[in-house]
Amino acid sequence: MSNRALAYMEALRSPGWAQAGAGARALVGLTTFRTGWPLGHPGVTPATMFKQKPSQDQGNFGPVCARNEREAPNSSPRQRRYPLGRPGLTGQTQPQGLAPRASAWARSGHTPQGAAVQDQGTDPVPRTLMPSTRRHIMLGTTALLAGGAAVALWRHFSRDDALARVQASGVLRVGYALEAPYAMLDPLGQPSGESPEVARAVAERLGLRTTWILTSFDHLIPDLLADRFDLIAAGMFITPERARQVRFTRPTLRVRPGWLTQASRPLTLDYSAVQPSSSFRIAVLQGSAEEALFRQRPVPADSLLSVPDARSGQTAVLLGQAGALALSLPTVQAMALASEGRLAARPAMGPGTPTQQVALALRESDSRLADAVDQALAGYLGSPAHLAMLARFGLGPEDLPTAP
Repeated sequence: MSNRALAYMEALRSPGWAQAGAGARALVGLTTFRTGWPLGHPGVTPATMFKQKPSQDQGNFGPVCARNEREAPNSSPRQRRYPLGRPGLTGQTQPQGLAPRASAWARSGHTPQGAAVQDQGTDPVPRTLMPSTRRHIMLGTTALLAGGAAVALWRHFSRDDALARVQASGVLRVGYALEAPYAMLDPLGQPSGESPEVARAVAERLGLRTTWILTSFDHLIPDLLADRFDLIAAGMFITPERARQVRFTRPTLRVRPGWLTQASRPLTLDYSAVQPSSSFRIAVLQGSAEEALFRQRPVPADSLLSVPDARSGQTAVLLGQAGALALSLPTVQAMALASEGRLAARPAMGPGTPTQQVALALRESDSRLADAVDQALAGYLGSPAHLAMLARFGLGPEDLPTAP
């Protein structure tokens, strides 16, 4: 069996085809309920599909005719009122001057074959469906089934269309959050830093332009999953919890944790010995690996100060709202250098100090795009161009990721 046949059989089992089948069954059920006949029976017409079912006291011609019959049983045929287009309308049952349908057929000398149109007594039902009506019903049913098949096939062949979409548009959408040296703005207001520069190099190797979407760190993954952008480039650490939500590329950087404190109050304790308290609060980024690590410890609820970005954490330390900011060493070193001596950065020391790996992140479903990004990274990481870029942000060969 060919690949095309296998793909078509798989599409028939998809939800789109099931929805189309349900719609067709609903149409057949509605036809049977309204007329008493299955779809395709000669008696199924627009009149029998949508007529008002008569009750016992209304007779066969509906409430208007029944009311007139009761109020004026001896009234002339000119006074009887029927809905316009009713098959019961003839020259005897409607005012003169109106051309009844049955009389028109008779005058033309052509009556549809098998069309039994009665003027009085019972509600007439043509026993042979008019060709145009039958054609409309058949075309509607065919369109419904074809639409379901199209939806099923589209869902099957577009499960991973991110690579095709970015290639067609020529644009890679990149989300980032400000945290130097991983992501920041250059003097011209353009995104820069280790992660944006890596993403820019990947886009160039794929022949794509980049468009940048700024968000807060804790919204990076939700915004990626909501399709606001295609790629996260924000110095995001690889953690098991995040790996269950997104697909990480190969690591682009290896970092150690660090402390940012006021220069007059350096923190010299081992990383595992630092215990946040109400009198010594630790500032952490919302959704960061540092926040998750400290939340695992039995600490008071008010001992951690969650901040939306690194700049807010730096401000909290300067104002004395927090005794230290727990963040990656490259970030706190960049902040200390820019503080004109007011802040100090120290690496976290001691046994159990975690070392993190940084990577770009994509949606799990975008496997083809992720593979293309990984191939581009394989030819860029560790190259002279990559090392020169790292040097611009105070990083070097010792910060390269460990081999997987």
